[in-house]
Amino acid sequence: NAPLAGDLRAVAMMAMLFLVFLAIARLVIPWHTVIPYLLPIAAYALIVSSLIGAKPALVTMLPLAILSTYQVPYAIELTIYYVISGYIGVLILGGGRRITSFFWTGLVVALSGAAVVLAYRLPQPETDMTGLLTLTGAAFIYGAATAGLTLLLQFFLAQLLGMTTALQLMELSRPDHPLLQLLLRTAPGTYQHSLQVANLAEHASTGKLWFEQ
Repeated sequence: NAPLAGDLRAVAMMAMLFLVFLAIARLVIPWHTVIPYLLPIAAYALIVSSLIGAKPALVTMLPLAILSTYQVPYAIELTIYYVISGYIGVLILGGGRRITSFFWTGLVVALSGAAVVLAYRLPQPETDMTGLLTLTGAAFIYGAATAGLTLLLQFFLAQLLGMTTALQLMELSRPDHPLLQLLLRTAPGTYQHSLQVANLAEHASTGKLWFEQ
C-alpha cells in the first residue's frame, strides 16, 4: 500500500475517486427507489483499501455515505447500508491477495447489505414483501457489482499510480511462471535460495503491517 502522507498521486487518486463516486451518487440516489441499493458505493472503500490502506478507506467511507444520501427520504437506511457493507468489505478483503478474496468479499458485502435492509424494513408495518424481496435481491447485485468494480478499477488505477498490487505479485510468484521455470532449470540452487528469501521477506512485511495497523 502507498504511504498516503508522502504520495501526492495517492492523495489525488483518493480525492478523485471520492468526488466521482459522490457525483454519481448525487445524480442517481435522489430520483430512484431501487437503484440506490444497486449502486456499488462500497467499491470506493475497497479500492482505497487495496491500493492505499484500510485506515484511509474506513475514515473516508463514512463522509462519502453521508454526503451521498444527504436530504433523501431514506437517508439513514442508505447511509447504514453503505457504511456497514463498506466497512465489513474492507475488513474481509484485507490485502486482496487472491481473486477469490474479492468474490468472497462481494458475497459478504451482499449479505451485510441484505441484513441492513431486513433489519430496517421488517419492523415497519407498511413494508410489503414484494418490495422487501426486491431490495434484498438488489443487495446481492450490489455485492457482485462492488467486487467486479473493485477488481477493474484497482487494475487500472494501480497502473496510473505506478504501484504493484498484491494480485500482480501473486501472479509473478506462480511456480509455472516462465521466468521461475527458467531459473529452476538453469540454477536450481538460486531458485531455492530465492524462495527462502521471499518467504522471509513475506513474513517480515506481514509482521510489520500487522504491527502498524
